[in-house]
Amino acid sequence: MALLPVGSSATWAVPILDVYDVQAYKGTELVLSGSFSVVHDDPATVSVYAQTATLVSAKLRLGSTTFAAANAGLFRNTSPYTYNDRDPYQLYGIVGDGLGRGTGVGGATDDFSLSFNP
Repeated sequence: MALLPVGSSATWAVPILDVYDVQAYKGTELVLSGSFSVVHDDPATVSVYAQTATLVSAKLRLGSTTFAAANAGLFRNTSPYTYNDRDPYQLYGIVGDGLGRGTGVGGATDDFSLSFNP
C-alpha cells in the first residue's frame, strides 16, 4: 500500500545527497582541497529549469583559510540557463565580512569559486 498526499501523483522528486572531493591546482601547487556536500533534486524526475540544490556542508582549505558552511555558499546561475549549460551551480567562499559582502560569482570579495552540475 502506498500513501500519497491529496492531489499528488506517484512520481516524487526524491532528493539526492552528493559528496564532492575537491583538489584544485595552480600549476603543480595544490591551492584548494577538501570536500562539500549538496542535496539536489533527481535530474531524472525534475526539469533542468526547476532543479534545486542546497549546500549541506563544506570543509575546504585554501592556503591557511578553512571554509565551512558559514563562509561558503552555493549560487545557481540562471542567466543564461539552457539544457546546454554544463555547470549551472557555483560553490564559492568568502573571508572577511562574510557571505553578505559578495555576489558569490565573480565578485571582488570571492576567495574561490568553482562551477559544477549536481
